[in-house]
Amino acid sequence: MASRPFRPGVSDLCKRIVFLLMMATALNTAAEQGGSEYVLIDDFQSYEIGRFPAGWDWRKEDNNSDKPYTVAAQDGNQYLAASDQGQSVIIGKKIKIDIDRYPYISFKWRVHRIPENGDERHGKTGDSAAAIYIVYQRVMGLIPVTVKYVWSSTLPVGTALQRSGIGRPWIIVADSGETGLGEWRRHVFDLRAAFRETFGKEPRRRIIAVGVLSDANATGSEAFADYDDLYFLSEAEAGSGIQQIVEAD
Repeated sequence: MASRPFRPGVSDLCKRIVFLLMMATALNTAAEQGGSEYVLIDDFQSYEIGRFPAGWDWRKEDNNSDKPYTVAAQDGNQYLAASDQGQSVIIGKKIKIDIDRYPYISFKWRVHRIPENGDERHGKTGDSAAAIYIVYQRVMGLIPVTVKYVWSSTLPVGTALQRSGIGRPWIIVADSGETGLGEWRRHVFDLRAAFRETFGKEPRRRIIAVGVLSDANATGSEAFADYDDLYFLSEAEAGSGIQQIVEAD
């Protein structure tokens, strides 16, 4: 699931599947926010500052890797800070969501440094400054279907693509380049419309996990980004799919 070169094989595929199966067993509780029902994925407020956030996990193959994610704070607000310098470790959180009930994803990110010449179309340059993974119910009970929203170094906002290889995510570019660096940017996507516009068909009803990745290993550079306020929403303002709602703080 990380954006390093992928060569299909039983071992690689099994590792990806085991990681996603591991994340697919917990159920978050719905609440009310401004009259709209939502499910909180994470706002990172309940964790110890300077530590890796409890409740998030990683692939078994990354057990011995440094995890470039820590909880940080600014002006009384806590968030997840990522500082990848080649580790390329994806972390995930268990969740079960019915998108008929919660059809929108809302998240905030703030990027400080983008990978040099990152280009998600190619394995040798496939780094993203920030990425949010939405993992859908498995096909034939085996291979997860994944949509990955990214802040790309070079690809235009609205680009949608998938690299070749078994289990590769579809990629949707939500932010690009140096525009907005250092600013919090909030995105709201219509999950059904985004899936329809990239896959050309309706999504599966169930989401089983959410992942986060900032990586710069392929380009041999650095990616620094922050994440906060990840929610599934029952309602949102007008906007859908690649034509997402975006706000800068």
